[in-house]
Amino acid sequence: VATKKVHGRPLFEVVRLPEVNQVIEAALSQQRMVQKQIQVLDETPRYFEMVVSPLGMDRSQVMGVVAIFHEITEMKNLEKMRQDFVANVSHEFKTPLTAIRGYADTLYKEDMPDHQQRKKFLAPIRHHVKRLDALVEDLLTLADLEQHETLHKEPVMLDILIAEAVEQFQKMASNKKIQMTYDVACKRLEADARKLEQALLNLMDNAIKYT
Repeated sequence: VATKKVHGRPLFEVVRLPEVNQVIEAALSQQRMVQKQIQVLDETPRYFEMVVSPLGMDRSQVMGVVAIFHEITEMKNLEKMRQDFVANVSHEFKTPLTAIRGYADTLYKEDMPDHQQRKKFLAPIRHHVKRLDALVEDLLTLADLEQHETLHKEPVMLDILIAEAVEQFQKMASNKKIQMTYDVACKRLEADARKLEQALLNLMDNAIKYT
């Protein structure tokens, strides 16, 4: 717009965004500051916080408006990611909780003196409880990251950490006929053991689950 002659031209000829024109016209007609979030469709959508204030000596002498645009695209994208994450986590929680409730109700209602029969129902409950525990750990990790928690670095034996992680998923991998192997070049390093273990467990869980 700065490269074109705009003085004296109608607003709708200069700015081809109806929402922008509506906010400016509202500020002029109502003679007060108007604030609104607008979306600009480009190759990728961009979002702006638009603030328009009347310009003049007083309300009886409004000469025009001052419009300020503050881009909030990144904030909007983060908000969308958070909403998607909450929706996905809610779904992830619902599945194991439904399974646990079903197996627990069966155990409560049915008379099962046979140990093997009880074990048959308790095994899935344990599995889904572990799954819920992993989801809670993920949420706590994200909360730590949002609070910019510092890493608690300490000497970590990486070969032992990986071996223990592999052992936890050995049965799950075997059930899908997946063979896990690993080779550790660096056996010792300075790291946050809890977060490193969480990363390994998430990586293995996803690798086996989606292979």
